[in-house]
Amino acid sequence: TLSLDNKPLYCIITADNLIFIFTAKAPSFKFGFGPFYLFKDSQSSLDCKPDAAPPPTYQWFKGTGKNRIKIAPGGRYKLFSNGTLTVANVTKNDEGQYSCNATNFLNSAIATASAVVLGKESHSRT
Repeated sequence: TLSLDNKPLYCIITADNLIFIFTAKAPSFKFGFGPFYLFKDSQSSLDCKPDAAPPPTYQWFKGTGKNRIKIAPGGRYKLFSNGTLTVANVTKNDEGQYSCNATNFLNSAIATASAVVLGKESHSRT
């Protein structure tokens, strides 16, 4: 097995005999993940930055256990190819647990963190 800096080398030979040699790493969250602070009535971003090569694809989820749902892009949610999830018009309902699943050809890794909504609460005067 060939390696570079103790990382395995992978090789791809194309149909026209071009050879590509590269290192690869399964996604991991060794640099941490969250917590997230979202700001009420604004757009907030949640970043998913695993250590991975090649860059992974991403899926985001909200909630835990049976209440966990996959976040689909559209409406108030945008998912960018770099793993960032943006939430527009943040409300108190956006508070909770968020998970990012990062996948490349070697493996997948998932990280979960809390999101807290910050902002002024409106109170009526009596």
